[in-house]
Amino acid sequence: MMPERELLEIRIRTLFTLSPESKLLSINEPSTIPKPAPRLYIGKTIDDTKIDGKIIYYFGKDVLRETIEELKSFLERESALNESKLIDFQDEYLKILAGVNYEKEIFYHHNWQINPSSNECILIAKENIDKINLGEFDWLAGEIHFCQPCFGITENNVLVSICRSVRIGDGAHEAGIETIEEHRGKSHAQKVLINWINKLQGSNIIPFYSTSIKNKASQRVAEKAGLKYSGIGLSIY
Repeated sequence: MMPERELLEIRIRTLFTLSPESKLLSINEPSTIPKPAPRLYIGKTIDDTKIDGKIIYYFGKDVLRETIEELKSFLERESALNESKLIDFQDEYLKILAGVNYEKEIFYHHNWQINPSSNECILIAKENIDKINLGEFDWLAGEIHFCQPCFGITENNVLVSICRSVRIGDGAHEAGIETIEEHRGKSHAQKVLINWINKLQGSNIIPFYSTSIKNKASQRVAEKAGLKYSGIGLSIY
């Protein structure tokens, strides 16, 4: 099993594009207009105490050197708080960067436990998408060629839940799950996620999944799908 910190480094390089100097450039998603990366990303794995107590952080390409030094004065103190599962100086980072928005996430990776795929799920690709009633997922037709693999579940022959690759890196993918509201609570999200994981695992690709730290329902989906809680992340824009 790969160390948690190494997995986190791989995940960061799956989520974002980086400069040769390892500065965050943009969010790694197919788009004609790249979305800007956060000015600061902090990741903290749950087993930091077993390694060296350090967190992992990356700065945006436009963050000034003096600002970086000021941020590091708190980041280094944060690193020493290796027993904590929280970002301890969030308010200070926001103040230094004059941040107007932030996202706090919990992230997971697969623990290589084998869960059987569901026969209810269909693999959606450009070869068969025109034969599927997409319903509220009609936008998927414009994305299907770059979000592979993509699995879905239908009810009454209408697509109601999907899991697809929304970030694709070198040997790793990040999942994106969406379920129509009136069809939630039926284990659809769990089933499409497991099929997505199994497909990637068969190709020796690392599957990652993340959700808001406040989204308990999505966290339960990850746990039921056999994913391992890996740590937390903070993005400041």
